[in-house]
Amino acid sequence: GMPAFDALCHGLSTVSLGGFSTRSESIGYWNSPAIELVAGLFSLLSAVNFTAWFVVFTKRTLQPLRQNTELHFFLLVTLIVVLITAWQVWYAGMYDASDSLIHSFFLTSSMITDNGLATGDYASWPAHTIVLLLTVSFFGGCVGSTCGGIKALRFLVMFKQSRHEMHQLAHPRALLSIRVGGSIVTERVLHSVWSFFFLYVLFTVFF
Repeated sequence: GMPAFDALCHGLSTVSLGGFSTRSESIGYWNSPAIELVAGLFSLLSAVNFTAWFVVFTKRTLQPLRQNTELHFFLLVTLIVVLITAWQVWYAGMYDASDSLIHSFFLTSSMITDNGLATGDYASWPAHTIVLLLTVSFFGGCVGSTCGGIKALRFLVMFKQSRHEMHQLAHPRALLSIRVGGSIVTERVLHSVWSFFFLYVLFTVFF
């Protein structure tokens, strides 16, 4: 439902997660659920580590995606945000159930990957829903993609360390380690992740 030139521009914009649109209303200009689904899906696919895609295409196997702990975590968080957003706009009486899911899927995919494409009426959504979507834009996609944000792997490491600290409090004498994808996370990596997180938040608040 999109002219060839617009389709080419939006295809390049979506895969690069650049957010450029040939229309001031962005994707909302076409008011098409099909276009929103395609743009949302490819936003998520573009948020996957490009090294994983390289291995998938060269070796013709999906094992790098099946075994990618960061990707599983990223998709789980995306699914939770989509469902919360869909419920909020449906509860507010803005759309029926199917339209709520479609619009929420597209906008969540666009925001969590920092793509920037949007529908025309998202500004009329409930304020707390918009705040939620703006908050998840800090999350970002996988490491090794063109996503903005802090990246899912760093949040996964911080989540596992927080859980590790709680277990350590309950079992002070236990020798516990933090693992991501079967690999032990070293103290140096933990310090690097928390430093990056702190600087990211600091510069965001400052600017």
